[in-house]
Amino acid sequence: MISVTSSGAPTPGAAPIRILSPKLGESLTVRFLSDYSGILVHWHGGRTVACQGPACNAAAHKKEVFWKGYAAVQLWVSVGEVWRAAALEVTEGLSRDLPDEGLRGQLWTIRRARSQKKGEPVTGAYLGLDHGPDLPPAFNVQQVMCHFFRVNELTTWGADNPIPRAISVFETKGSPPPKAGKARSKTADDGTPVASAQETRNFADAIKERLKTMKEVSANGEKPAIP
Repeated sequence: MISVTSSGAPTPGAAPIRILSPKLGESLTVRFLSDYSGILVHWHGGRTVACQGPACNAAAHKKEVFWKGYAAVQLWVSVGEVWRAAALEVTEGLSRDLPDEGLRGQLWTIRRARSQKKGEPVTGAYLGLDHGPDLPPAFNVQQVMCHFFRVNELTTWGADNPIPRAISVFETKGSPPPKAGKARSKTADDGTPVASAQETRNFADAIKERLKTMKEVSANGEKPAIP
């Protein structure tokens, strides 16, 4: 955590809070200090700028609007074994994995796949819960983002993510599907026995043999016997 004096100056040993977003192929372990809050942004002049609604830069406001979220987290740094404060950028893709609330104390792996595809999504995997005594209070992530976007206030802070929530379900264990050539079930829904594929072929061969015999008998002028 960053500690400041009454004058606002950082205390010795403190470091500015940086914005956290994994690079291609990078995997990060974070501990959440707060839920994330959303903001509307534009891509303008080669960088992300905050949408300020009616007060937005006219040129930027003509550009497409995107949603991003930011949360107060701690990044695990293996060198030195320390938790370092950071503002995690929550993309639309990552928000599909994260819960909307109750994130404080949760441990997550945040990663971006190593791929040549443009816009490879950021994903998250839940690791567990840590509400230990060393879990510090959350810092003011909105203030951090005001500094990042170089504005005194963020008009669209708290904006909802326009992307609908993803549906998650659990896997279920069960019997494997039948192999080709075998009956799907021993009985029909009404309990009537169902023949296997081999039994069906045997029955068809027997019918063919019976018809052949009847045809030969008829050709000899005999009256075929009907079983």
